[in-house]
This record gives sequence, C-alpha cells and structure tokens, in this order.
Amino acid sequence: MQQVAGAASEERVKLVRLINESYMSGFSVLEITRVMGARASDYTYTVLRKAGTIPALKRGKPPRINLPIALIEIFEQKGISFAKWCNFWRFTTAEALDALEKDDLSDESERTLQIHRALKRDFPDHYHKIYPNSPFIYIDVVRLKQGLIQSATELKVGVSWDNARNCYVATIVDQNIEGYGESWGKAVSDLEQVWWIRKSIKRLRAAIDDLIASVE
Repeated sequence: MQQVAGAASEERVKLVRLINESYMSGFSVLEITRVMGARASDYTYTVLRKAGTIPALKRGKPPRINLPIALIEIFEQKGISFAKWCNFWRFTTAEALDALEKDDLSDESERTLQIHRALKRDFPDHYHKIYPNSPFIYIDVVRLKQGLIQSATELKVGVSWDNARNCYVATIVDQNIEGYGESWGKAVSDLEQVWWIRKSIKRLRAAIDDLIASVE
C-alpha cells in the first residue's frame, strides 16, 4: 500500500496562517501559545520565524545575560530564552534587562513601562510576585478560554476502511473531523493531530474576535 497523506498537513497550513494573523493582531508568542493550550512556545516561535514575521537572532554565541534568579526560573518554565522573548517583542536585551531590574516604575520612561507591561502579559501568574508594587499587576491578560472545546474524554471515535480512499479513516463521531492512514494506528494518530489543530484554530479565532470586539 502506498503511503497515505494524512489530513493534518492541510489543517496545519490553516493554523500557521492564523498564528501569523494573531501575532500581527497584537498577540505575543506566549499569549498565542497560552490561548492554544500548548505547553511550550517552540512551535509558535518557529512558525513566526519561518514566515519572517519576527526577525532572526544574530548568529554566533549570544552575549552573557545576568538575569535575576526569579526571571531565569520563569523563562525556563515557559521553555523560551530571554533573548528570544526580547526578539519577538522587538526589545534589545540590554534595555529589557535594565528595565526589569527596576522595581519602582514611577517617573520611568515609556519604553521601560512597555517592557514591564509585556512581561506581565506573558507571565501573569508570576509578575505580581516579582514586582508587587507594579502598576501593571491588575491589567487584563489573555487567558485560555474555557468551555470552547468539548473534553477529549467525551469524544467517540470510530475507525473504518474506506474503499474509495483506499485507506483507513478515523472519525470523531458527530463531528466533521477525520484522520487518514494506511493502518488503524496511523489514522487515529492523524485524527489526534487534526483535533489538536482544529481546537487551536477555534481558540485563536475566538481570541481575535474578542480583541476586535474590545476596540469597536
């Protein structure tokens, strides 16, 4: 049997397009990742880099950055480097480091405030612990929207051979979601990818719609 092209690749094209749209709409890499419900930001960052939406980091060994321990820990938890974070926000590492060393933000420059606002948006559950006196503690942040996606434990999946397609088709019952493969296992694996992509698309689209509604 010839190798079967799964459905996930076509769906992934739609997700890549929407990730770029989300970033251009004003969401950060970590906000997009959070909205999708993903654990790591690598995929989002790579998508935007390959599209040229965010610039490449300079080649060679990065300069040594002496981040405070508290900041090192939160960046490690999110699996993204401080240099990449600065890169997608268009901050230099020097100005970001200088800004984040400051606790008292009164009479600070707009650039310093932008950097703190960005850190709050990307690390909302940690920012207030590091900067308890910051004026940005209570600003609204983008969260994973609950209730949009049916729980995976409630889904029913069927697998059958399709003579017309000459492959196995895995289907989520009562939903227009299918996966293909030359074996049961590959069809189900493709279906799992399609389901993850579809729910990511739905969550991102809802976040964009909420953003548009908030400024109308």
